[in-house]
Amino acid sequence: MASGLAAVMATLPVQATTPEQARVDNILGNSSELLIRRDGRRESIQVGSVLQQVRDALITAPPNNARALLRFMSGNGEDLNFYVQTNPHAQAAIYYFPCQMQGGDYLIGWGLAQDRDRGCDNGMQVMRGSTTAWGEPLYFAAGKQAGPVRQIFYCAASGDETQGFATATSGDPCGEALQECTTGDCEVTATGFWWSSEPEMQATLDCETGADLTVSGTGELLAAEIEALMGEAQGQACGLQVYRSQDVYIIPAPDEAVLAQGDDDILVQTRDTAAGLEVDVLKGAVNVRSSTQATPQLLTQGQRYQLTGNSGTVTTFDRQTALTSIDMEVLCTFSAGTMAIGACDEAGLATDGPVAFCNREQASGGQEGDQRTIQMSANQGEIEIEYEMYGVPDRLQLFYEGKELLDTDFISGSQTVRVPLAGESGRVEVVVTGNIEQSGTQWEYTLRCPR
Repeated sequence: MASGLAAVMATLPVQATTPEQARVDNILGNSSELLIRRDGRRESIQVGSVLQQVRDALITAPPNNARALLRFMSGNGEDLNFYVQTNPHAQAAIYYFPCQMQGGDYLIGWGLAQDRDRGCDNGMQVMRGSTTAWGEPLYFAAGKQAGPVRQIFYCAASGDETQGFATATSGDPCGEALQECTTGDCEVTATGFWWSSEPEMQATLDCETGADLTVSGTGELLAAEIEALMGEAQGQACGLQVYRSQDVYIIPAPDEAVLAQGDDDILVQTRDTAAGLEVDVLKGAVNVRSSTQATPQLLTQGQRYQLTGNSGTVTTFDRQTALTSIDMEVLCTFSAGTMAIGACDEAGLATDGPVAFCNREQASGGQEGDQRTIQMSANQGEIEIEYEMYGVPDRLQLFYEGKELLDTDFISGSQTVRVPLAGESGRVEVVVTGNIEQSGTQWEYTLRCPR
């Protein structure tokens, strides 16, 4: 098997489907901690919000306890076999549409390429660090040159024989890139941005011949270097990657590498830690590339890639603990009935029936009572339950990990109760027993996420 994996390690997609839409499929927690940035303005987020412009971004705001699930689609609404979940993190993070993210903690999943087109098949770029008010990475902002700072957006297109590349500080550069790509079935293969004040970046073309062409340059000069590189690659199809010394590209491995693990999907978790970026492979296999990797590094399930300074290392991690984490539990609740995620079945986190969500779900009824599981956004903190039993007494009980946290007995009236939560799971069971001795009983309650 080792020789087979080595053979597919450097096989990267050249022409891949670039998402044209990213839909907010679900939210858990306080939605005010999640914002969309469009054309420099920040907007509130809700389930169904769509990112579809090259400058659109999803921002997590302090205290960063909310989570969102993004699903990716083509222009005609076709699902692109790819999703991203934001997780709580100590610092603010930004997901840039379509294939870049900065800081934070994310779960990223791809299906097999043989099933259908995949979004961001050329790779998800993970950038390290929090940002200044301009949105610049803190690790280089302190040393930038004086003068105005510009955000330079780029777009690369590739056909069977020609390349196209364009940059813009306003508007969408992809139209110009496609015009430059004059022959063959030209498609957008990469989009993203860098800052004019960046001190040093790299750009790599992965071409169908197997040749990797690489150049370096500052934020002001890199575009010209890429243009020259594109000229060298004319006559073949190539995929572009642009990164800095602190970045990691995560590229879904070919299907044969995933199937060799006994999997039929890919799931990775990325974290921005004090030591550097971490990439954990929970299912399947991926290639990772950074400035320290001359060729992509194949990672299989149970392996971790850590980029610390100018050193990239591969170790192992506790995969079973990661599979049963609160992050995975939320993903399995988000995906219930809409996506098949192999890790949910393996970890025993797949749900048999519907699971409600804290903050946005309210149950009410009468004599029939109610029993339901509610997914919390965290497994630590203090949860708040607000109930109204009106005039006829009813009973409310709260259970967590087999233990009873609250029992009101049969009572009337309203009250707000706070209960500490501490354990492994984020799922709480609420049981309401309606008063069967008195007709006309009514009750309602709302359970709020931990804080």
